[in-house]
Amino acid sequence: MSGQPAIDVSVLSDGYRQRISELGESSVLVDLGEIRVTAHEQRRIGQLNFFKRWYLLCHLAYMLSIVLAGTAALRLTEGGSLGWVDALFVSMSAACNCGLQTVNMSTWKDSSHVIRHIVMILGGVVFTSMYQPILRIVLLYRVGFVFLPHENDSPSEGRLRETKRVYADRIRIASILSVLTTASYFILVHCIAFLLLVSLNSSNLSFWQAVSITLTSFHGCVFSSLVAYAGDPCVVLVVSSCCALGFTAFPVLLRLFFHLARLCSSVMVRLKKKFLAGDAQSVVTPLLSHGPVPLIGNRWLHGFEDILMSSHPGNFHPFLFLKTECTFLGVAWLLLTLFQAAPFWFEQWHGVLKAYGTPYKVFLSVCQAASVRFAAASFVPLHEYSNAHIAVTILAMYLPALPISTDRTYRKWKEMFRTSLFRLLTSRLFWLFSALLCILFKEENEMREKVRGTRFDIMTRAFFEIISGYSGCGLSLSLLPSDVSFIGSASSFSKVIIILVLFGGRHRFVDLGIDLGLNMLQQEVRLRVND
Repeated sequence: MSGQPAIDVSVLSDGYRQRISELGESSVLVDLGEIRVTAHEQRRIGQLNFFKRWYLLCHLAYMLSIVLAGTAALRLTEGGSLGWVDALFVSMSAACNCGLQTVNMSTWKDSSHVIRHIVMILGGVVFTSMYQPILRIVLLYRVGFVFLPHENDSPSEGRLRETKRVYADRIRIASILSVLTTASYFILVHCIAFLLLVSLNSSNLSFWQAVSITLTSFHGCVFSSLVAYAGDPCVVLVVSSCCALGFTAFPVLLRLFFHLARLCSSVMVRLKKKFLAGDAQSVVTPLLSHGPVPLIGNRWLHGFEDILMSSHPGNFHPFLFLKTECTFLGVAWLLLTLFQAAPFWFEQWHGVLKAYGTPYKVFLSVCQAASVRFAAASFVPLHEYSNAHIAVTILAMYLPALPISTDRTYRKWKEMFRTSLFRLLTSRLFWLFSALLCILFKEENEMREKVRGTRFDIMTRAFFEIISGYSGCGLSLSLLPSDVSFIGSASSFSKVIIILVLFGGRHRFVDLGIDLGLNMLQQEVRLRVND
């Protein structure tokens, strides 16, 4: 490393120095402008900065790769009975955790269902939420040699590198804990839900049926109808709970799960100290304290403290919010659930719910409302809904379920035309309306007779399908007696339009950039130092 020419960052241009300093500050919490970096280190930082600035592009590439792999695998297992467009549609729907389908999958081979479940898991929100801490771990590994002592370091530069090593180690530990805690949440919810379903269901579910229902419900990717299970309270409760825990309730409960994981770690440390006397006691100090604090004792407990005491926990995990924010999300989720349950009470009490007693009517309607907003887990037929009920469902599906902000900003163009065009082309409603127009122009002549005499016209069905696909819900106003979604009865052109809607909707709550190195934490360190 000493053979590399040293470069004094202070003599570089302001823009280039800023780019280097951003990554250095964000990843190791020091001002990189105060020390010298080699040309090799500079190139390595530039490579890592690509992932930081173009995280959305990396996420798109990942999703496309698993979708295309799933398409090829489904075509291989099902052969000529499954067309390329339909294979692509099902694979995209599974990866985007949406329950829309264009073919009847009841006759599929077991291997095809296994492929569908694998694609669904790999594209799941909880699974992909671990990318951010994983990328941070990779970043620290890739630039780890920058933290080591250099031969030509001055005393002040040596102290700075030592400071960087301390913070880098604590950030690495916190990132590992973020991955492990999320993975534990994923596994624990599935195991508990599966055991409850197998033990308490009254529908005589087989082992594989219970596995499939648990997985698809957690990922909001229910392809088959659940109307037959409406009278089984265990299935209704487990499916609705999994739908919530795998999506909308995930950011609400994640902080609590981190606290539980921290408590378990604390118990393990105490047990270890009980059997191994002489362990040094330590006081847990948050990462955002004044100056570097060496790690003494159990580093994992320090890591939990760093995460839970941070005022910007989203820098550790994208779906980790402050207590007040979690409370707000929980209250908002409950209010939206009641909002969606109200039409059942006012319109369906003596309709689709008339076969049940009053307590079960309330239970079924609330469970239906809790899951139908973001998963195709419908226990009552949608064709019995009124137009007003359909409108309520469309509104609830369109509302963002996960309030993840993006880095998108509107530039202040000098020309009004360019400003208007930019805003138009970045509007979600514009593209959704364009998709609706494309489907209507293509399908109206063919579909006009099919929907004649039914409750809903082609515009309502098409609009419902587009919003359902965009939101990742997967509900469909199918054409009876068809077993596939409404778009499954349309042309390949319309199927491709919905495929694009699915892909765009899956990334509506994916950040355009990712803070791989805790920029906000660096600001907090400076504030505390100044105080």
